[in-house]
Amino acid sequence: MFENDAPLFGVRDVHKSYDNRPVLKGLDLDLFSADFTLLLGANGSGKSTFLRLCAGLVRPEGGSCFCAEADIASGPLWRPPPSALCAHAGHHLHLYSLLSVEENLSITRALLCPAVSVRDYLKLWQLEDAASRLVGQLSRGQQYRVSIARALMHAPKLILLDEPTSSLDDPSLGLLLRFLEQLRENTGSSILIATHDLGRLAPFASRILVLEDGRIMKDSRALQKGEQLSPAFSRQKCLEYYRERNR
Repeated sequence: MFENDAPLFGVRDVHKSYDNRPVLKGLDLDLFSADFTLLLGANGSGKSTFLRLCAGLVRPEGGSCFCAEADIASGPLWRPPPSALCAHAGHHLHLYSLLSVEENLSITRALLCPAVSVRDYLKLWQLEDAASRLVGQLSRGQQYRVSIARALMHAPKLILLDEPTSSLDDPSLGLLLRFLEQLRENTGSSILIATHDLGRLAPFASRILVLEDGRIMKDSRALQKGEQLSPAFSRQKCLEYYRERNR
């Protein structure tokens, strides 16, 4: 079991606006090894923006971040974790639609050099039958499964997923959850998922965060430590707060 008292990744005083409209307003957060964290919040609360910031896809107007395994602490500068340590899968698939599934995965393997072969990886994600098909010819659900597989191919330590259940059926979600559990057990990966799908994901969560008014308003880990609550009860309190605020 991985120790998770020291943060794997953290952000401090993060600010981000769009068209002069503040979205994140001094957000602070630490993420820990082997955590399975759900990020909850109303539509437009900044969940996707925060995940994209952590992945280095957009930059904040202010704030700093650090990664325990990359020595990137740099005061006020924003330097997110390198791609070798981080993975992001969201609404943009980051796939080449005119290349096949196998070719897309082969590019990722060439860039990040994971130990697994493309053939074994296709089998793991049950994509053998689609291996030679162009990504642009696949259904949205199949494309998203390829996108998830591509993002996780190098067994990253920090995994950022934006609404993964919106495009995955139950068998595909089962594949994803089993793979994530293996990464948590084998490498201590920290998983952060922005979601509204509490029915399918809440049973797997070790931590619940609620993003509201540009900040983390509720954190089950903080409740557990500050109020001496059990992990399950602290998560339940965060879920109740979120449901009450978003009825």
